[in-house]
Amino acid sequence: MNLFKKLSGKSKEIEREKPTIQSPKDEEQVDNQKQVSKSKSVRILPRIKVNYLHEIYIDDQSKSFTGNPMPNGMEIPEDQKPIVKPLYEDLNLCFAVDEGNSYKILQNEIFEKNPNLNEDILHQISVNTLIEEIGEQIKMNGDPAHIIIVTAGGNFEAAIILLDNFWEQIHQIIKGNAIISIPARDLLFICKEGNQEATQKLREITKGYFDNPETQGLLSKALYLKELGNRELKIIEKTF
Repeated sequence: MNLFKKLSGKSKEIEREKPTIQSPKDEEQVDNQKQVSKSKSVRILPRIKVNYLHEIYIDDQSKSFTGNPMPNGMEIPEDQKPIVKPLYEDLNLCFAVDEGNSYKILQNEIFEKNPNLNEDILHQISVNTLIEEIGEQIKMNGDPAHIIIVTAGGNFEAAIILLDNFWEQIHQIIKGNAIISIPARDLLFICKEGNQEATQKLREITKGYFDNPETQGLLSKALYLKELGNRELKIIEKTF
């Protein structure tokens, strides 16, 4: 069921956020954005990752979703490590280059080749590309009085948390702060803060995906608070 149809009696498309670079520091940054995102037709998209060294995963280090440690003595050169930008709490942001049939995670070596580039510019470029990629596919289903399920094609649902315009609409729809769950990269669930029944259901949903060995692209076992007017996400609890 279309969420907007339930609210207004007719279908309504989610508004697209303008794919523009916000507040560049200088012309050099703008030139560098163009160099990365346009001159070679490079499409850079955001990938939400989880820092499984965060304290909420202390009891989970032996579990498969936390990843396998590297053999003793094995090191990866700094320029070959993925670019990782801390986001909120246990969440990090990486950057994926669209190679047609797959995505390649950008490594630190890109900064050596593009000295005027930085994580903030990559962040904005990737968000702009995300809007172009899935902006018209974002659909919100469910009951705004209970749980909203967000879909957008099955690859970047978790990355929707980066879109300011999306949250403006969500806060208007639920008329309050939001509790969210992103158990995997293609999953985004939302309910209103204070709805205890819906929050309990989000706990069960989140744990269920982690308990299922067939779940692909696992992310966070946390529930987060998204406050009106605040870009940050805050962990309110771990679900197991």
